[in-house]
Amino acid sequence: MPEEKPLKKDIDEILKRVGTKNQSMKTSMSNGRCSICGNQLTTDEWKNLIWCCSKCKPVWEKRELEKWHKYLTINIEHELARRNVPPKYIKCSFDNFNVHIGKDSQAIKIIAKAREYTKIFEGGLFMTGGCGSGKTHLAVACLREALKKRIKKSFYVKVPELLMWIRHTFDKDNTNKQNEQDFIERFSGYDFLILDDMGAEKVSEYSIQILYLLVDKRDSFLKPTMICSNLSIGGLEDTLSPRITSRIVGMGRVIKNPLSDYRMRR
Repeated sequence: MPEEKPLKKDIDEILKRVGTKNQSMKTSMSNGRCSICGNQLTTDEWKNLIWCCSKCKPVWEKRELEKWHKYLTINIEHELARRNVPPKYIKCSFDNFNVHIGKDSQAIKIIAKAREYTKIFEGGLFMTGGCGSGKTHLAVACLREALKKRIKKSFYVKVPELLMWIRHTFDKDNTNKQNEQDFIERFSGYDFLILDDMGAEKVSEYSIQILYLLVDKRDSFLKPTMICSNLSIGGLEDTLSPRITSRIVGMGRVIKNPLSDYRMRR
């Protein structure tokens, strides 16, 4: 399971980690001045490690976005892999979704709906469809767009896999000392989270409770969440619980993917 290292906010520790390659950054931080206009930073700006004043923040953000896009041109697949995307789906994007299905009008409509969501990444997106209809492909495509918008704190996980990680915390050989509460906090904290294959897990009171806590917390804190399932809204309600389903629907959009299994067609 990919482990997430805690953020180190101590300035001295950050400078030590950065090393001599970014000496200019060290100098900028040491004198407490804006890296763009040179004005003195406020205490809040200094503590938050913004390195620019509020007036210059739009310029700084634009520069950072340009640098990030330049980095992604050659490292996008590496960044997707870091967020738990399997090798099979690492190249998935909106542009190559119709490779196996051709110019299907339904597929074009589904792509348009998913793209619409990625414009602002607000609320939730629930996508239901049969096996091989391309739900995971579109989910990874959405994650790819999230990275382009510098939503770096993002993650992809299949629900059965997540529940397996959590159950592993009860094993005697669990050496990382993480418990179920740690997982709830971690996965409710992502700025964008994809929960794939919901409903494919072995249903138990425990799994329902964990999923309810996670979905409810992400809903309560308005965290963008994409959920994919072979089950319909009604099927999800029957399999899991009305409480979970109600929150999923209430988080935002629902996309019904009617496409047939591309694996069988191929």
